[in-house]
Amino acid sequence: MAVFARTRTQRRPGNPPAPVDSRDYIVPFAIANLRAVPQDFARSDLPAFSGGVFMPRDDAGLFGRSSCSPRVLLLTCSTFVVLTHPSSGVPPAEIMLSDISSLETGNMLLRGWMDIGAGTATKRIEYNTRCYSPIDDFLRKLRRAVFARANGGDVQWAHFGDEFDDIKFSRAGDSELDAEETVGPSFLRVPRREVRRVWMMHGKIWQPGDLVILTDRRFIWITDRYKGLREPYGRVTRSVRVSDIRSVCVRPSDREATLSIRLRDCEWSIAVNRELEATARGFAEAVTRAINPSC
Repeated sequence: MAVFARTRTQRRPGNPPAPVDSRDYIVPFAIANLRAVPQDFARSDLPAFSGGVFMPRDDAGLFGRSSCSPRVLLLTCSTFVVLTHPSSGVPPAEIMLSDISSLETGNMLLRGWMDIGAGTATKRIEYNTRCYSPIDDFLRKLRRAVFARANGGDVQWAHFGDEFDDIKFSRAGDSELDAEETVGPSFLRVPRREVRRVWMMHGKIWQPGDLVILTDRRFIWITDRYKGLREPYGRVTRSVRVSDIRSVCVRPSDREATLSIRLRDCEWSIAVNRELEATARGFAEAVTRAINPSC
């Protein structure tokens, strides 16, 4: 597997091959069976799994050190397992799928991460987004395992807010949804340039965009807001179970309204322009009817 190696070492004929060191691998790859797990991981103690992915360590920094060791992520019938390279000394982490309450994924150019939320605890896994396809395939398997189809009637499609003229959010929505998901109510607020006054000066700044989607399996929030500012070359996606939604409403204010989504463990707050306030209320009512058919 020379394609995965950072360096190549020449050996003379007859000499034994050098031991496998996955710290030299530079791209992720899918793990379909035990033989695909790098040999320098303890393979004899691994549980039976249905799929996995290898994530290489990140590139060396200024002093030749990597901040993140190679990892193997595995998905069993009931758990999500994270194995870190033995040289790191980090013990394996195992999370019950039934305990996972939220899943966040993000990418900013070549930097990517996933946050696995289990109650008030969060497990962050960072990676490089080059050769992203194996990671994306694993995330789809993880989503299918965590976010089962919600009990109750089918959701009905309805769109609120801005039209899908923004290419970034249109593609983000298409790429995030899985083939077997049924889309229900959605709300879009596209990024906007606004004039702001700071002391005696006026300037134009970009307000981030937000796309919220209810499906028959989960509630999704896609945004290009990162640390309070718009990130033009990245996005963050958060997913929670439909059963964890407690209420959806619009809270008015003098400047702009807020779409408030109260969940079991947290609350999502999304700024809404005054011209979108009425359609945001329509979205909140549609979601409330979908999760509480008796209302």
